[in-house]
Parts: sequence; structure tokens; C-alpha cells
Amino acid sequence: MGTATNYNNKITIYQKNTKDIFCAVYDSSNNLMDLTDYTASLYGKKYDDYGDYSLDISIGGVVQPPATNGAILFSFTTASTSLPAGDYIYEVILEHPAGNRITVISDKLRLLDSIDY
Repeated sequence: MGTATNYNNKITIYQKNTKDIFCAVYDSSNNLMDLTDYTASLYGKKYDDYGDYSLDISIGGVVQPPATNGAILFSFTTASTSLPAGDYIYEVILEHPAGNRITVISDKLRLLDSIDY
């Protein structure tokens, strides 16, 4: 974590669509991180709306068993994608009961217009 990567981590989804996002988390030694007792969340905020601190998107992630494999699955639902089309900033955060809070990644999430919206 904290190491620059050359990956494209942008997410694109159509309004009112479902989508699963897989996230693999590595520790500073480049080993899959043990996520035992961590809670994973994906938060998103409208890109051009910095004045309001409310979140537009909040999705809980499911740490995939076994927790030592560093894997998290986020599932966007029709409810979480029933928002105005546009660009959002998203952030994946891990929280541990001991107080550790880790931002795993942050990038753009683009919600595209659906003709059925």
C-alpha cells in the first residue's frame, strides 16, 4: 500500500445497473494482506460538489474467505447506481476495530446515462 501503481482503477457503470468490483489488497512487503477483523467500504462523492460533505455512494464490501487472501468484493446494486449521471470520486477504505484506518485506493467512478432511467 502507498506504492504508486500504473493500473487504471477507474470504474464505469450505467445508471440502474449492477456490477461487482473485486479489490485485492497487498501489504508493504507485496504479500496479500490479512484482512481478518477489517471492515471494507467503498465511498463515492460527486466530483464537482466539494462544498457538501455528504456521500452520494456508500457500499459495504465483503471480505472474501479466507480473510488472509486480501480479497474484497463490492457489489453495486440498482439502488446504489440510481444517481445522477456524471463523474464521482471513489475511495476504498479498510477499518480495523483497533483504530487502524487505511485508504486502499482512490480514483474516478463514472456513472453513465441510461436511456431507461
